[in-house]
Amino acid sequence: MADTYYDVLGLSRKPSKDDLLLGYMQLACKWHPENHGNSAEAVEKFRLVGEAFCVLYDSKARFGYDKSLATNPEGEKARRLGMTLEKTL
Repeated sequence: MADTYYDVLGLSRKPSKDDLLLGYMQLACKWHPENHGNSAEAVEKFRLVGEAFCVLYDSKARFGYDKSLATNPEGEKARRLGMTLEKTL
C-alpha cells in the first residue's frame, strides 16, 4: 500500500501540474470500476486516486498536506494517507 498521495499517483514530491494530471488520468483509466466489473478493489483504488489528485492539484490543499507530512516524520497512516478532503481545504 502507498504511504502518501504522491505514492498513490506514482509521482515525486515536487510534480508539476501537468505531471499530476497525467498521473491521475492514467490511473483513473486503469482503475475505473467499469473496467473491473465494479469490484470493491477497483472502486477503492479509483476513489483513492481521485482523492490524491484533488488534494495535490489544489495548491492550498497540497500545502496543508505537505505540511502535515513534514510534521509527521513517523508516518502515522491517518495523517499521511486517507486524510479526508475536507481536512485539507
